[in-house]
Amino acid sequence: MEIAESSIQRLRRHGLLEREKLVLDLGDGSFVRQQDGGSIPFKQFLEEHQMCYVDVLDVISVNGQKGIDIDTDIHGQAYPLILDYGTTTVMDELYECFKMINELCSVGGIMVHELPQSVVVSDDGNHAVSREFFKELSQSQGYKIHELREDHKNGLVCAVLEKTTPDPFVDSDDFDEFSFYSK
Repeated sequence: MEIAESSIQRLRRHGLLEREKLVLDLGDGSFVRQQDGGSIPFKQFLEEHQMCYVDVLDVISVNGQKGIDIDTDIHGQAYPLILDYGTTTVMDELYECFKMINELCSVGGIMVHELPQSVVVSDDGNHAVSREFFKELSQSQGYKIHELREDHKNGLVCAVLEKTTPDPFVDSDDFDEFSFYSK
């Protein structure tokens, strides 16, 4: 997914690029458009501009099932900033992705999501979310909402959430009651 200038501005507006040094970017397919019209990987953009150090969890497919390739060196690491520019919505199991994000985010850490409101926004998307989804998720987990808005131009829901407690993630039955759509 291409990361728009508005996404970079959102990170700057919340002071996330200046204060965070360790970032987890979900998915290695994120690109930033350059002024010359080309694009570079998001990780390269952040590191070239000395904004932060980035670890990446990439999307993989095993036996036809999409999952996230978790490097054993990263698993268990607590991240102060986790970025999700659509990766979770292409996974087969949305619950497992959000549970993993909760486990990998440090208390006081920030989770930034820019996810499609419709599965037709992305050809390979399996899920779509709503503002209500993030409200329900935040209420169940005690997340503080720093920003929650719809980007109608790009068909996205943008959420900046702060993890405030070390509580375990909501169970899958309760999660399945949240407002999201799956193919």
